[in-house]
Amino acid sequence: MRSLVLCISFALQCFVLQSASEYSSKSELEYEFGDYRGKFCIDDQGFVYSIGEVYYPSSTACPCTCTEDGPVCVRPKCPRIHPRCTRITYKSCCPVCEAVSKVCVYGGKTVILCSCFKQLSPCERCRCEVNREVYCTISGCPALHCVNPVYEPSHCCPVCKSGESFYTYLFVKSYRFGITLAMFELYRGLWGSPLVFFL
Repeated sequence: MRSLVLCISFALQCFVLQSASEYSSKSELEYEFGDYRGKFCIDDQGFVYSIGEVYYPSSTACPCTCTEDGPVCVRPKCPRIHPRCTRITYKSCCPVCEAVSKVCVYGGKTVILCSCFKQLSPCERCRCEVNREVYCTISGCPALHCVNPVYEPSHCCPVCKSGESFYTYLFVKSYRFGITLAMFELYRGLWGSPLVFFL
């Protein structure tokens, strides 16, 4: 019984292999193009083009010319894309801008083009430029003419709490056992008491 099953199985395998070889040789002859160079060109969808014909191999490809050596594709000079373009599609080789943005996104916030805004720090000012880039600058502070300027949260630059003052006069006197330095302060137009140092 076992030998009968083996014989039937072997015969079935031989029949399947013979049928497959007949089918595959038939299909190879039926669909074989051979060497088609110098005769025609074929695009991605299987369309055939004759020598000298210009065609697009796919919907987004650059134009190609069918030559005897095969297709020769040349990318044409494409127009520049707008710097604020947010959606680009490719049609006939060159990119095309589908949408232009009129805002900048900075720190999770949307800002209108060419507008200025403040950052978290009162010292920093930012601007949304036409290329959708945000540029920030820090305020320059003037030189102060006071002792111990104070930084306040509401101001960007330090301020003089006691008004402006200038050290304008230095008095030096030498003694046998040391030197006396006296510095007079001009405060709001009035001479103040001297600051005296003994060295």
